[in-house]
Amino acid sequence: MTYRAPVSDIAIALKSAGLDSALQDGLYGELDQDTVDAVLEEAGRFASDVLAPLNSNRIGETIMALHAVVVRSNYEWLNEVMVIRHSIYNEPKVYNTPGFYTQISRQFGSFRPYFRYQYINAAKTEPVFPDVGLNEGPSAGIRFDASEFVALKLQYDYTVQRQQPNYSTVTLQIGFTF
Repeated sequence: MTYRAPVSDIAIALKSAGLDSALQDGLYGELDQDTVDAVLEEAGRFASDVLAPLNSNRIGETIMALHAVVVRSNYEWLNEVMVIRHSIYNEPKVYNTPGFYTQISRQFGSFRPYFRYQYINAAKTEPVFPDVGLNEGPSAGIRFDASEFVALKLQYDYTVQRQQPNYSTVTLQIGFTF
């Protein structure tokens, strides 16, 4: 069975959500219905021909996640637990990939040092993440809020892997909020 992206259904949903009137009112600048239709058509082609090529296995994905955040004055405790379930259509096997992280931090002016522990465990036969395996370990870092819209983060990670050498990384990230 060949996958075809539901372009016409998506177009109907956009119209039902009020895209037509928003375009007529000029809420999206010079964007018009012809451009929306062309983008939808090309995205449908991409989804059908590139993301889901013929003769490939179709994989169903379900992501279950739970978040908990505790904020007290300058302290913050972030937690997330998740399970990603993959199943190949027409096969009985289901692959569950569990993961979690917990992070605690304290703010000092524009700086927020933090400590995090993360864990993810994907089976070697997992169809989407076969190379992930078991990864766990601590991270420590500091976030600097340069402004209300820009943050810099420097982080050190120590990662333990199943049947692989452990490794350390240092990353620098910049984030923008709009």
